[in-house]
Parts: sequence; C-alpha cells; structure tokens
Amino acid sequence: MDETDTYTVEGMGVWTQKINEATPALAGLNNSAISYASNSFETSHASGMAAFGIMAGDWAVGVYGTSANVDGLPTDLVPGPDQQELGVVNGDVRTLTLNAYFADGEILGTVFDADGPTPVAGAKITAYSADPINGPAQDPIGAPITTETTSDALGQFHLPILGGAWDVQATILDQGLASSIVPITMLPGGDLETDGNDAIDLASETINNVNLTLQIDQCSDGVQNGDETGIDCGGSCDECLTPVQDVSISTTPGSPAALATLGTVQLVSQANGDDTSGDYEYRYGVMAPSGTWSIVRDYDESNTADWAPTEIGTYWLEVKARNVGSTASYEANKYLKFIVADTVAEPVSTVTLTTTPGSPAALATLGTVQLVSQANGDDTSGDYEYRYGVMAPSGTWSIVRDYDESNTADWTPTEIGTYWLEIKTRNVGSTASYEANKYLKFIVH
Repeated sequence: MDETDTYTVEGMGVWTQKINEATPALAGLNNSAISYASNSFETSHASGMAAFGIMAGDWAVGVYGTSANVDGLPTDLVPGPDQQELGVVNGDVRTLTLNAYFADGEILGTVFDADGPTPVAGAKITAYSADPINGPAQDPIGAPITTETTSDALGQFHLPILGGAWDVQATILDQGLASSIVPITMLPGGDLETDGNDAIDLASETINNVNLTLQIDQCSDGVQNGDETGIDCGGSCDECLTPVQDVSISTTPGSPAALATLGTVQLVSQANGDDTSGDYEYRYGVMAPSGTWSIVRDYDESNTADWAPTEIGTYWLEVKARNVGSTASYEANKYLKFIVADTVAEPVSTVTLTTTPGSPAALATLGTVQLVSQANGDDTSGDYEYRYGVMAPSGTWSIVRDYDESNTADWTPTEIGTYWLEIKTRNVGSTASYEANKYLKFIVH
C-alpha cells in the first residue's frame, strides 16, 4: 500500500463512505457531522491490510494519515489521491489496492489563537495541492491531493507533503474558526525544492515557521460584517443568493385527462419567470385523490420530471424551487390541480357572448351591464367555466371576472368610447388557458 506497491504499510488510515452522503473529513474523526452508520474508519495492520464490514450499496474508499510504519520503520507519508468507488451486494468480498506516497518535503508550524501569542491544540491543518509532483523527475501525479494533521498540545504541527503548490489552512469547524490560507510552493528551481528521492533529507525540503492564526470565520458567524453584503455572503464570502420569487408549473398533456390513454405526464416548471440566469433546483410532489402526499422527484437542477397517475380522481401537483446551494426547504412553490377521469369531455368548440342592455348605450343612464355566455351553443350537458375580460377605449385590458362556472357576470363602464368585451371558456378542470373565445364590441356614448 505504498506508491510502488512494494512495501507494506502499517498504521495508515483507510476510510469508507456511502456515496450520496456527506464527504467525510479525511483525518477529521472529531467531525460531529459524520454519521458513523454509513462511514467507517480503520487502520491498516502489519500486513498492510484493513478490513471493513459494510452494507450493500455504492461506496467510496480512500486513505488518510501522515505517518505509518513501512516494513516496520516509522515513515512520513502523504495519502494518495485515489478514491475508488465500488458497488456492493450482500455476500460480496472485495479486495482493493490503495496507495500512499513517501513524503518528499514537510511543513512545520504553529497554530495560534486570534489574540496572537496563545497556541491552539487540536486544530485541523489541511494542505491541498491541485497538481502535486513526485519522484526524481518531478512528474505530475495527475490528480489533486489533500493531506491533514492536528496541532499538538503546544499548537505545533508537522505535515509531510510532496512537491508542488499547496494551500495550507488551520480550522476548528465546530467553533467557526479558520486561518487565512497560506500558499506554499515546492517546485524545481525555487528557494524550496525537493529532489524527489522519497526522503526529507535536504534543508530546502523543510518549510519552517508556517504560523497560522485562527480567526472567527466571518462567512459563517451568522451576522453581516466585514465586506459582506448580506449575512455570511457577498464580498470575500460566497455570493449572496436572491431567493426565488415565483415558480410556474404546467403539464403535458393538460388536465383533465383519461386514465386509459394517459400514460406519463411531463411536469415542467420555471423559477423566476423567464429569468434563466440563475441556478435553480426543483422538487416535485403530488397529493393523490386519497389525500396522501408523495415525492415525484426530489431536488434536481432539471426543471422537468415525469409522473404517471395510477387512479381516477383529483390530484394536486406541487413544485418547490430554490437556488442551487440553498439550505431552505424551498424559496417558492406552486400548486396545480390535475384531474384524471374515466372519460374526458371534448374541448369547447364555440361560445356565445351577449349583453343586457345592448350596444350602443348612454353612459349617463347605463349603470351595470350584464354579460351572458353559453359554451357549445344550446348544449348544457357539459361542465363549463367562463372568464370575462374587457379592453377600455384607452386600449388597456382588464379582467371583469376570472374563471367561474357561472355563465353571467356584471360590468360597469366608466367612460365614453368603444370597448371590446371577450369571453373565454373551457371545460371545468381543464388547465388550458381557454378552449374557445369570442369578442363583442360595445359602444358607450
């Protein structure tokens, strides 16, 4: 379990993590966020082996630690970048090879409290390199490496590394403390360089006096301070997210629909209207005719989802939307009624519109005008709903009355001129904007 697969490594940490759950801290076993029901940590034995008993599912496996015994000798090591993923079913026995690297350099320093002179024990020191190098030829490893250690009782730490550019930081996450990130460079031709011979035996391979001072992390202290433009966001913190203001939901096909021919219904939503500049995620739910709620699809950046009704009745669909990265349950939501029937009425084909009194009419004596409509002529067997609108002489449209099963409505003109009345009608339960409409000119003098 070393970089050459030649030596056995005793005392190196090995972790397993159930995929799709929070990533474990590599060496941060005091991280209270870790769920030990789905994470395991072991130490390799004298044979270099570490064994785990895990449940069926998809797992990731990796190594952590900074020192171990290599063929019985204490040795500074750097955990390899290789995180392997595997699917496990009941009864599986899997054998994996995980590598650690012989250290070519080291970082020595002390962690201090914000007051300056007080050393801090138990802080986690993390070094990250996006492109580490290794060996006499200083070849790129080709994958990022993160290595970690913990400050001792005097606040001091020793962190083995490879060649490359590293970012070093101290944190105590459960106290909201973090130091500034200190860049460390160990590259050929620099003041600090390694010969890549798998040993720390040159003065240029030891980086001394890397002192890290912990401060309250203003990006997680729950107040707006520093250069923040919101609470814990903006400025040098993550960008502030404007909560989603509204979200739409529609279906294809629309409601009502016949169960026998329905099949799959596509749900489509859009957060913040036509504003597609944000990064949003959507969650779809449905209440069945029995009143039971279930999730159609949990949060995902896709604004569409498929749903297949299984019984006749009235469903209520819901979409919840939020910014990607938001921890809110939702920032905006909307409901939509969807009716599944045994049979579905044909769309309305015609509609009439009349007024009492008729046009033209004198404003001084007019008062209230009754609007009357009928869908599909004299066919009153259907269940229809009607929406009345009007365009004033100024050209402004307004709703006289929104959809309702009553086919009459009252309207009172307020000025002289030519109005255009409109009726829209559809079957009750339809989600179409309308199935038939008609205009009527009305003159007020």
